[in-house]
Amino acid sequence: MSLKTKQSNILQFPGIGASAAKAGYQRVKTSYTLREVRELTGVDERLIRRWLKSGILQGGEEEEIFGFQTLSQLKNVRDLRRQGVTLKALEAELRGQLTLFQQETRDIIRLLSPFEEALLLHDQGDLEGATIYYQEAITRGENVADAYCNLGIIEQERGLAAKALDCFTLALNCDPRHVEAHYDLGNLYFDSKELGLSKFHFECSTEIEPNFAPAYFNAALVYYELKDYRTSHAALKKYKSISEARGENKEALDEVLGWLEKASHLYPC
Repeated sequence: MSLKTKQSNILQFPGIGASAAKAGYQRVKTSYTLREVRELTGVDERLIRRWLKSGILQGGEEEEIFGFQTLSQLKNVRDLRRQGVTLKALEAELRGQLTLFQQETRDIIRLLSPFEEALLLHDQGDLEGATIYYQEAITRGENVADAYCNLGIIEQERGLAAKALDCFTLALNCDPRHVEAHYDLGNLYFDSKELGLSKFHFECSTEIEPNFAPAYFNAALVYYELKDYRTSHAALKKYKSISEARGENKEALDEVLGWLEKASHLYPC
């Protein structure tokens, strides 16, 4: 059974075909859906909805779209919860941040920060302009890890893998728990056939954020290439459990899970 297509060197699971190509790189964006916020922060959806309804969090009322500032807030909530901070203390902290935000928006003019400007230009496909503003944000000490992460994706899209590697590494130097940077390094090493390093960074992503579905899918691909079919099966099963609500092709996933389960018995590590 062929593991790769003639058109691509990206590993694919048996039976799924081109649609199984690994999940792509992940950058910091201007806005996130509720599902994306939940996956990247691990904060319970009911809490997010409660805080949205009470006005503690800022987001679109109908489509529940959140800005990157809200994502950063919830990542902080995740880390504080893991340190044992009570829910009551967290809500007090969020309300304090909301007060500061409301005071800021009462200013006559609120100019975009360099990082916000970079995000908008990146969304519009202006990579040159985005690069300039990401670099300015780094110089000013604003969202440094996020800026380096997004610069890494730009360099990767330009075909400059060494520069992308440097950017992702610098992002982790600023924030060792930056989920997107670990995940993107996993992708970069995967593309370079450095499977051991790819495995390490995908595992870091899932350790930091156990609900980040794309990392499980890509980790399953790495384990498969390493012929660790048992662990590949476990990672893909976890991916399926997280992503079932999205309307994924359940039959295709079940087919691959069945194949991996058989392989794990035929070729135990």
